[in-house]
Amino acid sequence: MSAFHSSGDAVKRLIASVDGLREDLRKALELIVQSSNCPSDVTPRPADPQQLLTADEVAKLLRVDQRTLRTMRHERKFPRPISVGRSLRWRRSAVERWIDGSAR
Repeated sequence: MSAFHSSGDAVKRLIASVDGLREDLRKALELIVQSSNCPSDVTPRPADPQQLLTADEVAKLLRVDQRTLRTMRHERKFPRPISVGRSLRWRRSAVERWIDGSAR
């Protein structure tokens, strides 16, 4: 019976130790946040209309597969891309105008 009591006491000591570590971690995180140079209220910057988007970014913006974007491009149902070397890019402003026009 004494072995049962001693294991129960060990569990209680372990739980108290974990609770103490949890409190130490909370205090450490608070100190990091207080000493951080990052503003606590981070607001996203507005998107640059001249930003060039990749096919992957455009597809994610439209929530379509890249193959769908490719089909739309070949059927000329989507703004023409700009060639940058061997890559294709779209101006964010052109994509957003297309979205606004197709939403009507």
